Amino acid sequence: MIRIGICDEAEEDLQMLRAILQDMIEKACMNAEILCFQSGEALLFEIEQNKRMDIILIEIGLQGINGVETARKIRKTDVNTLLIFITRDGQYWKEIINVQPFAHIDKPIVKEKLEEAVVRAVVLAGSRGGMIQFSSRKKEYRILLREIFYFESDKREVLVFCEKKTYSFYRKLDEVEEELKQYHERFLRIHKSFLVNPVYIKELSYEKIIMCDGKEITISPKYRKIIRQYL
Repeated sequence: MIRIGICDEAEEDLQMLRAILQDMIEKACMNAEILCFQSGEALLFEIEQNKRMDIILIEIGLQGINGVETARKIRKTDVNTLLIFITRDGQYWKEIINVQPFAHIDKPIVKEKLEEAVVRAVVLAGSRGGMIQFSSRKKEYRILLREIFYFESDKREVLVFCEKKTYSFYRKLDEVEEELKQYHERFLRIHKSFLVNPVYIKELSYEKIIMCDGKEITISPKYRKIIRQYL
């Protein structure tokens, strides 16, 4: 799941930004989470206590720790988060450059410009981690590979098992395996009907594995030596 943070002390602006992004995410069937903050301190606390954001939209003129200083603190430990600054009249532009911004949006917000910047950021964030795209029931889905436990082939259908949801689409598992080779994430073929993410293997024996969701999968004899060597 892509985590998107919005940081703006003005409640009205914060909710407007959230509504635009939520609508965009639902229409595009993106697997994303939006978190809202009204201060740089609250945003930094969330990152420290939980985990980094993939994309952050941040107002420059925050009270307390302003947007630039908040970004500097984030950059001390994270160079990958994509920062989209929200500014008025190009304020702090020289300071912004020093924290590697991805984009900036002027206030008052133009919906189309905001969506264009966020879509570009989502595509980049997804490509960094690897993403599979497929159509199912007239909807387009984009799922980060790091979120997928395993793929299972059921006749002509491929099932995609994630933590909270299972998706399905029509394709050969061999074609999925070939597509995944272009990404850094490694999926292991342990059976003619299964491709598994080794990150989520809970237990391993000679003949089977148990995934973190409890699924037991038999390892076909032809794959046993390769799997044990890899793991």
